[in-house]
Amino acid sequence: MSKVIIFGASAAETWEPIYQEAVLLGEKIAESGHEVWNGGYFGLMGAVSRGAFSKGGVVVGVTSKTFSFRSGENPWLSKTIEADDSIERLKIMLMECDIAVALPGSIGTLNEILMLLTLWKVHETSMPLFAWKKPYDSLLHALHKDEFLDSQILKRILFVENTEDIFKRNLIPSE
Repeated sequence: MSKVIIFGASAAETWEPIYQEAVLLGEKIAESGHEVWNGGYFGLMGAVSRGAFSKGGVVVGVTSKTFSFRSGENPWLSKTIEADDSIERLKIMLMECDIAVALPGSIGTLNEILMLLTLWKVHETSMPLFAWKKPYDSLLHALHKDEFLDSQILKRILFVENTEDIFKRNLIPSE
């Protein structure tokens, strides 16, 4: 069983198409026999948790003591790990998981992606990254163009259109 970390927006609403896509992603990961890990809050983290939980999957939320401004953990978590701060939170997620999926998000999601790419660069992890083509393809190619991102790192990122693309390409195989 692999541990799949999902990065994504904390502010998505249930009526948004990307929220429904994240629910589907959680369902598919759980049906494939893998654990879902995420930040443990709402938005797309909650959507993926909701989907995995609805299919009987294990959902681990890694929260932070410093996130007191959040409205609390989402109710679909099987287990919560509380980190002291954001840096420890990200470290736990990156060190414990086997596969990373980046849904659309904002600065926090971008930080998570860039930290994973940095760990690739210094050979501290080989965890694969599946990133939603929109918005990350153009953003990460722009970083490459401006020489912030090395071409060998950029080539390792697998850009996907949606959940169906991940499973059609067997990027997260069934256990």
